[in-house]
Amino acid sequence: YILVNNQKPKWLNTDHPKIKLIELDDIYPNKEWLPVFNSHALEFQLHRIPGLSENFLYSCDDMLFGQPCVKEDFFVFDPSGDPMKTKPRLSLTNYNVPYYLFSSPSKYRRAWNNLRLVLEKEFPRRRLSYILRHQMMPMRKSFMEETALAYP
Repeated sequence: YILVNNQKPKWLNTDHPKIKLIELDDIYPNKEWLPVFNSHALEFQLHRIPGLSENFLYSCDDMLFGQPCVKEDFFVFDPSGDPMKTKPRLSLTNYNVPYYLFSSPSKYRRAWNNLRLVLEKEFPRRRLSYILRHQMMPMRKSFMEETALAYP
């Protein structure tokens, strides 16, 4: 699935059975929010893609695979084959970034700080001290649906 905003690259073979272009209009519940170019806002709607698997990889447009890989590089599969029991492998980086840096004008840092504050309020015994790597991410559709309901 390739999420687009009324765009179709001329070179892309959209007739290929494994390629599906998904318009933002098709997954956003409120059309007044469009157009949107904030990656955080876009990522928060991925679970709405029709036909999306329970377990999937998320990749932004500036990411690529640097070497051959297999699905087990991203997921720990349940022996029974139950997709609901399959667990994403999550790679985190502990940068030990001082929190005062998150108050800088960077949109990314402000978004991260907002996420940190929301989650630390929800889970007061936990302290977020890592930053997600900018890489392909294993995701679970049902988790994203639950998160969207909990944090509208």
